[in-house]
Amino acid sequence: MVINMLVDNDICISSALEDYLESIYEISKQKTSVRITDIALALKISKPSVNRAVNTLKKQGLVSHEPYGDIILTEKGFELGEAVYHRHTMIKKFLVNVLHIPEDDAEKEACQIEHNISQNTVEKMKSFMENSCNDELFCSLKNELRAVTAQINVHSEKLMDLLDQKKESLVN
Repeated sequence: MVINMLVDNDICISSALEDYLESIYEISKQKTSVRITDIALALKISKPSVNRAVNTLKKQGLVSHEPYGDIILTEKGFELGEAVYHRHTMIKKFLVNVLHIPEDDAEKEACQIEHNISQNTVEKMKSFMENSCNDELFCSLKNELRAVTAQINVHSEKLMDLLDQKKESLVN
């Protein structure tokens, strides 16, 4: 297992802890409070594992949490959780929109890639998507061109088959 560390002003966390921060960030966007159980359900892991991870995040000043209480991202925890979330989202969009990977596969792969990719690469992916398909007319024309190209390829194959047949009939 590759462990990538997110380093920022003396904060160094593993990819597993990045997943916890991202999960806390996502849950806090949907609910008014985040509990150990919410994270365990979201990540499909045990509550004791979540508890250990939350305590580690607390020691690093990324969350505040009292036993049996809500988990609250600190300002720094919020920034890092949001960064991981946006990195994940950007990678998934790139996989789906540019590489045409099915949504479910893209979700799984984005989870793996997000921990092993530089911010510079993510920014380049974002720039590529913004510049290659930044208006609807361009995108629709590009899609039309793909469809026409596919039709041309089909007709070319049919023409080649007809020419081959004609050539064979002339030879015989």
